Amino acid sequence: QGWVEGQLPQDLVWSDRDLNAVLIEEEKVRTLSRSSAQITFRDESRLRLNANSQALIQRMRVDPLSREEEAKVSLIEGDFYALLAGKSQRKSFELEIPEVETAIDSTNFWVRRDTSGSKFTNYDEGVRQVSAQGESVDLGRNEATLVRTGAPPSDKIDILQAPELQAPQDDDVVFNASVELAWSG
Repeated sequence: QGWVEGQLPQDLVWSDRDLNAVLIEEEKVRTLSRSSAQITFRDESRLRLNANSQALIQRMRVDPLSREEEAKVSLIEGDFYALLAGKSQRKSFELEIPEVETAIDSTNFWVRRDTSGSKFTNYDEGVRQVSAQGESVDLGRNEATLVRTGAPPSDKIDILQAPELQAPQDDDVVFNASVELAWSG
């Protein structure tokens, strides 16, 4: 959606990527302002790059006999949401971020990287380990950590629950031209 560009390993310039474009190993993908891109792997695992993000697809391998898939993605800047699921048993998914090491057993997580550091959030039961400067944090379900540039990971914190609608009640019929919504804190 919007402006999505790619750069093949042999190219010096960025070029537009069409919807359903096939990506190769060592290809860079970036999204510009008000844009997003979804990268879908053969096993239907997905990465969603949000606006102003850049990632490098370092490795995408499939073993046709065992139907296991191996992938390695490097987040250069910006953020992405990952949903690693699908028909096959994923053998490994590696995420490379400068100054940070990760071990991923999770299938549902979010990552952001900018000049101040990196943010990691885990949304499922699988553990996600984040290490930097000789220290590590294991993130469980709905937990997050921040790794500032040149610093170890912060203590893990619980992410906020989604707000709930308080008014109008579910299935209420409202006849006004404007409806005022009230949400929990």
